Amino acid sequence: MKRSLTFISVFSALLLFAAACAKAPATDNTTSASSAGSAKGFYGVYEGVLPAADCPGIRTELTLNADGTFSKLSEYLERDSKYVDEGTFVLEEGLLTTTDKTGEVFYYQLQEGALQQLDMQGQPIEGEMASFYILKQK
Repeated sequence: MKRSLTFISVFSALLLFAAACAKAPATDNTTSASSAGSAKGFYGVYEGVLPAADCPGIRTELTLNADGTFSKLSEYLERDSKYVDEGTFVLEEGLLTTTDKTGEVFYYQLQEGALQQLDMQGQPIEGEMASFYILKQK
């Protein structure tokens, strides 16, 4: 158990470091959640099982609220590990950027009824696992 917690702590620290070093794509056409206009249909709950390096997957439930806040429940399959992250998000030309209370940033591409998780630089994930980084709207 200590080894798992150490791995998760180190992995989280590396992700946080990578996120801090990454620059979000610059754009002047920022749409906050409260003024999303025609994109209002994207609010709600998205869920799926994302790939993981050391377990069968991470059941993820991402809730986007109309006030620009989010919560994300991450449950590691076949482990007794659940994490809840909360923070704010913005939508910029179909690019959804979440920032949790610790400053960790995740990027998602808004699709019809789904969100595709992007890499730490906001670019599409490539390779044979790319199709597994989808959260579907409930």
